[in-house]
Amino acid sequence: MSKEEIPYFVCNIIYRIVFCLLVSTGFAYYVCDFLQKRRHAYIAGIVYLFVLLIFEGIPWHISNFFPYLFSALAGLIVIYYLERQFIRQKLFLAISFFSIRALSADIGNYFYILIYWASQKSLTLMLNEKRQFLVFVGNTVFFIILFMGVLFFFLRLCKKSYRIKNQEMSVREFIILVTPCVAFIMGRQILTYYYYFYEEQMHQIGQRPYDFLGLLYNLVALFTIVMVIIQSQKIKMQAEEQKCKEILEHQLYNMHSHIYEVERLYEEIRGLKHDMGNHIETIRGLWENGAVSEVKGYSERLMEVYQSSVRVIKTGHPVTDVLLAEKEKTINRLAISFQNDFHFPVGMEVDVFDISILLNNALDNAIEACNRVLSDNHEGIGPVFIRLASCQKEHIFLLELTNSCKEGTMEYQDTQLLKSTKKEIGHGYGLANMRMVAEKYMGTLECKQLEDTFSLVIMLQG
Repeated sequence: MSKEEIPYFVCNIIYRIVFCLLVSTGFAYYVCDFLQKRRHAYIAGIVYLFVLLIFEGIPWHISNFFPYLFSALAGLIVIYYLERQFIRQKLFLAISFFSIRALSADIGNYFYILIYWASQKSLTLMLNEKRQFLVFVGNTVFFIILFMGVLFFFLRLCKKSYRIKNQEMSVREFIILVTPCVAFIMGRQILTYYYYFYEEQMHQIGQRPYDFLGLLYNLVALFTIVMVIIQSQKIKMQAEEQKCKEILEHQLYNMHSHIYEVERLYEEIRGLKHDMGNHIETIRGLWENGAVSEVKGYSERLMEVYQSSVRVIKTGHPVTDVLLAEKEKTINRLAISFQNDFHFPVGMEVDVFDISILLNNALDNAIEACNRVLSDNHEGIGPVFIRLASCQKEHIFLLELTNSCKEGTMEYQDTQLLKSTKKEIGHGYGLANMRMVAEKYMGTLECKQLEDTFSLVIMLQG
């Protein structure tokens, strides 16, 4: 190596290290929002960097395709090993990052070549080695800045477009999202081949007339990947909204049933009140005739009718009285311990229908979780319970529910919400509906699982 080549060699080493560091940072940035813990993304980024540096240390020339391919695969293996769920989603992240990085690098490389050959046409620069080196350094720095700008811009677009991050994608969705990534990478490889073929045949290195079309190809490819993600998520969100509407319609039907039950009870009470005078006259007549045994039997029968008409649960609103009474019957039938200290909010503009949505979903989930615990029949199992409570301070209403559950039946969904691990269609929408109600009243929904206990806290303002 000559003395003149040493600065270029040192600059190239620094460039490669910095470039690898920035690309691995981009990988960690891209996957972090899809993982439960950010440190898992950092670990994946470090592994990605380590694999890249290994390939950079190999003395013989290797196409860039393979180092970045194996680095993406290594990152994929790490994030799946740390969080063994949503394998198709993680595979898509690795493939899409590989594609976006390659296409972004081509955009930067286009301008790098353009500046390089423009500088070669300047006699002033050609005759001054120091100026040539400064142009080389400046062009390299410009390439890194442009490349990282394009890369992070499209990574951010993809992350924002991929809105439902907490669900596994179907096989069909995976194929739709991955197809443009693979197609554009194959097209890029074909273009690269023809570039080298043109240079070799025409002996015009650096004077490729189709570079500008290659630049347009890369830009169109990047925006197409983003648009496919946007459309896929839009379709998925519409399906989610449709499912929520179906569940809300079912809950509305339940509400109508509760209202009907309330009306039936009031009719019974009115009928009992209407007939009370006749009952009193009957009892008095029996007493005057000395029919003591008949008085006792008649009064016991009257008490049975009265007790069946009187609501045992009193929450402050007839609809929630009936709702909780029905839930209590189911809970008692399953031999689950139930503690109820719920009171309907007073002086707040809260719709009883919304309160019923919260109670219905919360108690249904709790009953199902307790039933799953009971079905295991494990020896030494603790008492299975459901505890419902509420409290109100001025215009703040808190609803808290705690119940038994199996370990590992809930999984992290976002910063404030868990999601059931059950895979059946329709599961998981109850929590989403409860959160919509909480947000309607500028409130919050928080839930957490500690070993074999699940707790749900909902705050409403009104």
